[in-house]
Amino acid sequence: THIAPDMTHSLRLFPSVRALLFIAFLGLITVLTGCKATEELKTTAQIRLVHAVPDAEALTIKIKDGDTKVASIAAGSTLTYTTFDSASKEYEIRSATDGTLLASRTLSFTGGSRYTIVLSGRRGSITTTTLDEDSVSPSSGKFRFRVNNLANVGGVDVYFVALTANVASEQAKYYSAASSGLTGYTEVSEGDYQLVLTTAGTKDIVYESVRQRFAASTSFSLVFTPGKSTKLTSNTVMLTYGESGTSSMLPNLRSRLRALHASPDGPLLAFRNGGTTMFSNVPYKGNSSYTTSLSGDRVLDIEAFGITGAPVASGTFSLAGGEDYTMIAVNRAASVELIKLDDNNLPSTLGKARVRFVNLSPDAGAADMLVNFSKTVSSLPFKSASAYQEFDTGTYTFVFNASNTNAAIASTAALDLDGSKTYTVFLMGLSGATETKVITDN
Repeated sequence: THIAPDMTHSLRLFPSVRALLFIAFLGLITVLTGCKATEELKTTAQIRLVHAVPDAEALTIKIKDGDTKVASIAAGSTLTYTTFDSASKEYEIRSATDGTLLASRTLSFTGGSRYTIVLSGRRGSITTTTLDEDSVSPSSGKFRFRVNNLANVGGVDVYFVALTANVASEQAKYYSAASSGLTGYTEVSEGDYQLVLTTAGTKDIVYESVRQRFAASTSFSLVFTPGKSTKLTSNTVMLTYGESGTSSMLPNLRSRLRALHASPDGPLLAFRNGGTTMFSNVPYKGNSSYTTSLSGDRVLDIEAFGITGAPVASGTFSLAGGEDYTMIAVNRAASVELIKLDDNNLPSTLGKARVRFVNLSPDAGAADMLVNFSKTVSSLPFKSASAYQEFDTGTYTFVFNASNTNAAIASTAALDLDGSKTYTVFLMGLSGATETKVITDN
């Protein structure tokens, strides 16, 4: 078969034409994909979450009548970036435990940007703070920081010092970071520092971190979180920025301890922390005020006052940074032991007094608790504390009854409860001579 020369030439061009068409097709796909990515960038933002609500359980974030954006974020934790729509939408904050609606917020974001949302306040009144992120670089050899102060200790001064002891002679890097406020940025020369906070205008330390490197050319936010102490902050969350932005938890190296002698036939006692006497010559029913302790695992013990040697009781107890605790000598002298109560000294709900009940009688058995002759706690065992309860300001009588009976073990006099305070009501003493002791905790 004879093929014309020009026809042969055209056939030879077909592979080249096909290649060109394929390249053009790939270019079109790239353009379309780029447009889609650009469009998606405009309609979404990257959101990081911090849960700093001290009295709340794990939380869920969902669009109202829509998708769940965060299935669960635990109290005191931070989640990495999640994609949120940039358009204005109403978001619900719910309990991850039972789905209870706790708050709702309408939020909108700039597409393609990153933000950190801090959940704070109290379970019944959750607030949200949105921290925008920028790409501004600090001056050469320096880092820059800003503060979101959510702690319940009021305003604070912020120090970066080589040693905590230097706070007494050095100036703060930022003065009076207001409670619930967000400061502007401050620059500091890079170096190895302890981060230390004091009550604004004083040298009274409410937080100190471990010593660590704060590197030049970095920018970060410091979120001071609340614990259950009215005198200490809890942990600090350090947030860096960018696509690889990190969150670090800087624990408070300080806790607070107080002591109570509840061994009815025990001698005067000395309470020790790490081998150092914190409280001495403590009599039965005597209690101390709070004093500062190192946090972490601590060896706490008690010994008969004035008698050196092996302690009569001891234990290793974990103390969380920024929290308050009561250490109690309990049981008869022949079998005395040391126990720890976790104290909640957060301000109570507005106008409400917070009260808990503790059974420290070695032989009275489990007890019911009656408040103005109405049972509120059932069968509270020896060495146990009830949950905190809230009461309106007013006058109350508290009665411990033998469990599931009408037989009173001990009762308080009529007490006027202050709606701004927290109380612990203790049952103490041996059967037949039991009594109550009431301590105003905060």
